[in-house]
Amino acid sequence: MLCYIGYAEHDTFFCFTNLMSEIRDNFCKTLDKAESGIGGNMQRLNQLLKQKDKELWARLEQQTMDPQFYSFRWLTLLLTQEFELPDVLRLWDSFFADPERFEFLIYFCCAMLLYLSLLALFSFTYSHLQLPS
Repeated sequence: MLCYIGYAEHDTFFCFTNLMSEIRDNFCKTLDKAESGIGGNMQRLNQLLKQKDKELWARLEQQTMDPQFYSFRWLTLLLTQEFELPDVLRLWDSFFADPERFEFLIYFCCAMLLYLSLLALFSFTYSHLQLPS
């Protein structure tokens, strides 16, 4: 395989613009509430969470934790603010490789919520197991 390092910037820009063109509906105010807009994507994430962990979903609903508080940033910025650059590159590599890349993003975000819930549960559990000093 030949490597054309002189075209790396061009190829990167090409990939990025193609990726952004696929999620352009997230940035169109008139489509915010449409299924293809950001509201629809946040709703899909919320429904997936409800399907995978109804208890966590109910707890977030009970605490009036609007999914917009976390999912808007995750979905519009493609998780670039949540991870270090090497991890973002690995994640984006998965986006480029998967024809259903934004379905993958929804599932990845749901997995993050499940993981964060487990962390919080274990943190709470272990902090109460310690003896007072």
